Amino acid sequence: KKKTAYERGVRLVGSEMCIRDRYQSVSCNKLFAFAFILRLCTVFNPAILISPSVPKPSVASSAVYNTSVNAFAVTPRSTGKYKNWESFIAETDKGKICFAQTIPTKRAPAAVKRNKSKLFVTFRPSEEIKDEVSLTSGHDYKTSSVTASSGKRRYSFFSQKDFAWLLDDQEEKKFIQLMKRATDIIVKARTTKGAETTDHYSMMGFTKAYNTAKKACS
Repeated sequence: KKKTAYERGVRLVGSEMCIRDRYQSVSCNKLFAFAFILRLCTVFNPAILISPSVPKPSVASSAVYNTSVNAFAVTPRSTGKYKNWESFIAETDKGKICFAQTIPTKRAPAAVKRNKSKLFVTFRPSEEIKDEVSLTSGHDYKTSSVTASSGKRRYSFFSQKDFAWLLDDQEEKKFIQLMKRATDIIVKARTTKGAETTDHYSMMGFTKAYNTAKKACS
């Protein structure tokens, strides 16, 4: 069973710590997974900067964080390329991480300097996490500024630094169904200085990449 929002614990939303009385603390596994993903960003395919979704954040000291980052150096292996999407698996000492990933077909504006944009769906069975949707626009986000839409459907994401996530399991399930039906997804966000960025993602190949990643971690 996938962990609920209640079980995931305290989250940081942008520069604010969103603490609600129904939340409990997150296990250290979250921290190590978070650190592992950041490490992945530096060790493979610089052309795409592949990295599975950074797990929804927990509160952690910088000392523990830095130690955790230095502990990982694992290169994910591609498990399938499907048009604009690709699936990967990474074997870690914490278990398997599987994910489907894509990069935008179009980004704007060109005047805003930023890193690569990416959209992910990630599975981490050792933590009972599945269907975790996340994205990065290649810049630190202004609080409560990240949205993804297709047609009349629009979803809001919460963010920390340069990654953003949907709020809970139900939102993720609905968004994944939208991704399976949609032609494209448009992500809009604002930088910490207020500049708006827009990323267009093609959904061609998503369903096959998603199914491959899901099966690899089942």
